Amino acid sequence: MGSIALTQPSVKEEMGLCRVPIKYNERYKPSGTKSYVNLMARYGFQPTQPGPYGYINRMFQRGLAGSTVALGGRAHMEKVLARKSEVEGGYGGQVTADDIQNESLYLCEVKIGTPAQKLELQLDTASSDIWVFSSGSSRGVNRTNFDAWKSSSFSCQSDKTWVMKRPDGSSISGEVGTDTVVVGGLEVPDQLLGLGKVVGGTSTERMVADGTLGLSMPQTRYIQRNGVNDPQTSFVARMAEAKILPEDAQLFTTALCRPTQGGKQESFCTFGYVDEDMVDGEISWAKVDSGKGMWMFPSASTTINDDKISRSGNMAVVDSSTPLILLSDEACEAFYKKIEGAKYSRLRQGWLVPGGETQGMPELRVAVGETEFGISTSEYAFSPADGDMFFGVVQSRGNNEFDVLGVPFLRSVYAIWDFGHQRFGCIARSK
Repeated sequence: MGSIALTQPSVKEEMGLCRVPIKYNERYKPSGTKSYVNLMARYGFQPTQPGPYGYINRMFQRGLAGSTVALGGRAHMEKVLARKSEVEGGYGGQVTADDIQNESLYLCEVKIGTPAQKLELQLDTASSDIWVFSSGSSRGVNRTNFDAWKSSSFSCQSDKTWVMKRPDGSSISGEVGTDTVVVGGLEVPDQLLGLGKVVGGTSTERMVADGTLGLSMPQTRYIQRNGVNDPQTSFVARMAEAKILPEDAQLFTTALCRPTQGGKQESFCTFGYVDEDMVDGEISWAKVDSGKGMWMFPSASTTINDDKISRSGNMAVVDSSTPLILLSDEACEAFYKKIEGAKYSRLRQGWLVPGGETQGMPELRVAVGETEFGISTSEYAFSPADGDMFFGVVQSRGNNEFDVLGVPFLRSVYAIWDFGHQRFGCIARSK
């Protein structure tokens, strides 16, 4: 690991850094189609395979001055994710909370404020905002909300607001402030936070997580000033700019595991150091292009058994909150041709695979820079579909310009997210 190996042990000891246990969300209910619709909304792609969901352009009116009804006035077109009408066949209404998977698989403990308030946030490497449900929000009882008034280190940013809208019409918004954030022993003072107080719609109210720990870069997405987007430096980018960690320690790592019987698992993440117990070989690195605000790198090949598909110029992003893997239609079709009994379902809008034994299943490998990494065959069947068929974990990326490597990929590797050197590294898991 070069200079990383020399720097990190001392940083870990001096700063008191440690593993952060990652908890599997026991209330998460896998649903293939709902997760696929969530990805359409998250990345804004139009599906290229038939099914009940897709984007349409719909006209909206602002309403006449002084009117509370959205009729008349200036009209504009908006791209809306909709579901096809079962009666008429064309696209009907906008998707609802019941159409989309709004839960995350994994949660981690984050401490915010002085004295520290413990919250369980969803780990999201494809989002750059840190936000929490704020005291007084309407998210229901028996939930943990952050109370800014109880933190002596909190400072309100009165010229900013935080607004996040979801494709099902729900939303959450509130104030913006700064406070101390501690995760894995790493203390980050004056970190910008979105305080979710005004909750509209059931999908947001149903969330188990107390908010989101956004670990993408380089800028936030949902902070506004006077109703206009006002991007701020993201959590990981700020740690680099403010030199909170030395350059060779400006990273975090993830080791995600499948939940075992009884709900036990050993998933964890670290900040500021690579866990040496997880590294028993060479780390493969890929240069990251953060221009689109994601952990994106070249992924120029996909191999299914011994059949290599060259994909010159192809890019991929790694997303810790996504339970699927999205590849090109060519790669999907080549993969499922190798699985006896696999088929595409228009109703489910996805590829289905037979349940049961994984013996004889094809090996799927995807490139991270110059090195290919395999996906465990135990990941191939995601959620029950029809009879003994399961919604497959590999699905079409539609007209998206890049692949999306989600949790099934991350459970097959130990991942190193090195924002100090703008690169993504991983090593095949042996434990």
